[in-house]
Amino acid sequence: MTFDQLLHKIETIDVRGDQSVEIEALEFDSRRVGPGCLFVALPGSVVDGHDFVQAAIDAGAAALLLQRPELLRDDVPCAAVADTHAALALIAHRFYGDPTARVRLIGITGTNGKTSVVYQLEAMLEQAGRNVGVIGTVNYRYGGRSLEAPNTTPNPALLARTIDQMARAGVQDVIVEVSSHGLELGRVNHCRFDVGAFTNLSRDHLDFHGSMRDYLEAKALLFTRLLPASSKASKAVILIDSDEGLDLARRSLVPVLRVSAVNALDADLALSDARYGLDGLQGTFRRSNESYEVHSPLLGAFVGPNLAVAAGLALSLGLSMREVLRGADGLAAVPGRLEPVPGSRDPLVLVDYAHTDGALSNVLAAVRNLARGRVITVFGCGGDRDRGKRPLMGRAAAQGSDLTIVTSDNPRTEDPLEIIGQIVPGIEALGVERRQPQQVGSGAGKAFCVIVDRAEAIRTAVELAQAGDVVLIAGKGHEDYQIVGRDKRHFDDREQAAGALVAAEGPR
Repeated sequence: MTFDQLLHKIETIDVRGDQSVEIEALEFDSRRVGPGCLFVALPGSVVDGHDFVQAAIDAGAAALLLQRPELLRDDVPCAAVADTHAALALIAHRFYGDPTARVRLIGITGTNGKTSVVYQLEAMLEQAGRNVGVIGTVNYRYGGRSLEAPNTTPNPALLARTIDQMARAGVQDVIVEVSSHGLELGRVNHCRFDVGAFTNLSRDHLDFHGSMRDYLEAKALLFTRLLPASSKASKAVILIDSDEGLDLARRSLVPVLRVSAVNALDADLALSDARYGLDGLQGTFRRSNESYEVHSPLLGAFVGPNLAVAAGLALSLGLSMREVLRGADGLAAVPGRLEPVPGSRDPLVLVDYAHTDGALSNVLAAVRNLARGRVITVFGCGGDRDRGKRPLMGRAAAQGSDLTIVTSDNPRTEDPLEIIGQIVPGIEALGVERRQPQQVGSGAGKAFCVIVDRAEAIRTAVELAQAGDVVLIAGKGHEDYQIVGRDKRHFDDREQAAGALVAAEGPR
C-alpha cells in the first residue's frame, strides 16, 4: 500500500516528497524500523517519538508521519498531522485490511475485574467450540501462542497487527481488555466491536484523567462512540450494581443487557443466592422465568459480579446457558487474581493484582471470609502513578487486615521510602499501632510495619502465618518483574512466596 493511500481522507498540515512510495510495514518504535517502514512519531508522557526521527531515517524508513511540522524533511517522504495517535489508528486498520471486521470483537472495560471476565468468557467460548484470541493485561494469546503484553490495550498499530494475525490463524472471537488510557488516547478507534462490557469504577489513573468524572467519561466512550460507530449490530453488557453502571446503561447508544450479582429486579440476568467459600462460588442465575444452578471454583466474592458480566457477554454472543455453566465450572484459576500459591493450604497464601483502594477493599473482604484466623496483607503502591490513592490504599489495607506489611511495589523513578511515607498516614489515621518488623508478631490488636524490600516482606508474612491465617500479597498479581528506576528486574510474588513456604519448614 502506498503512503498516499494510507493518508486518504486524513487531514494533513503539510506533506513533502514522493507520496506514492510503497509502505511495507508500520512502526512507532525507531529500534524496529527497517527499509519499507512508515515511521509514525508518537508523543508520549515519558518518551517522544519525534526525538528519534533521525534514528528512523538512518534505519531506512521509507516515510515519516509527524505531529511537529517543523521536523518535516525534504530527503524522505513525510507528512504532518494534528494528532499522530489518531492518524495511526486509521492507518493501521487500513494497512492490515480492516481486521476487526473479520472476527467477532468483544471489548471489556472497567477499573477492576476485566482480566477475570476475559478468562471466564474465554472458557465459555471454548466450551462452545470457538477459536478464541485474547488481548489483555496478562498476555496476548491465541492458537497456543502467548505473547508478552506491553500494555493492557496496545498501540493501534500493534492492536491491528495482532488481530490480523489472529484472524489469519483462524481465530473467530477476539476479547480485548479496553483500558481508559486506550479509550482516551484513541488506541481502539476504528475497531468494529460486536459487544462491549462494563464491570465497575473505582479510583485509579487520576494522574492521567484528573477526576473521577473524566475517568468515567473515558470509559463511556465505548458505549457512546465506539459501539455505535461499529458497522455491526453491536450490543452492550453492563453490570448495574453501581451508580456508574446504571448511568452507562442509561446513556448507552446501543441495546444493553443489564446484569447483576445482587439479584437486581431490573436485571436481564441476575446472580442470586451466591455463597462463597474455599470451594469457590455456588449460586443461581435467573433469566426471565428460568433459573440455573452455577458453580465456579474461583475464590472471592468479586467472582460473582465478574461471572455475571462474562455470562451476559456469552449469552449476547449466542451461547447456550449450558455452555456458560460448563465454562464457569471448568475455570480453576485466573493468574494473579486471588491465586493460591502452590504448597500453601493452611495457612493459605494468595497473590492478587489489587492495586486500587476499591479493589483492595473488595479482595480483603473476600479473604476475610476464607480466614479462620488472622488476615496478613503485604502491599505497596507503584511509583510515577496516582499519588492521591496511596493513603487510601493504606486505609483499605489496615481496615481489612489484622497485620499489614507495607513494602515496595514497582517504585519506578520514585524513592520507595517516599512512596511508603505517603501510604502510612492512611493507616495511622485509623489508630493502628506501628511496630518494628522484629516485633510485629507480638502483641494484640491490629498492627502494621514497614519492610521496604518486597522479598523480605513476603518472607516475614509467611513466617508469621499460623494455621487458619490467610496471607494476601497484593498489587502485582501475575507480574513477573519489578520496575526499579528504569530497570525491569525479574520478580514474581508467587515464586517468592513459594520459596518462603519451603524455607518455613516446607509446604503447609
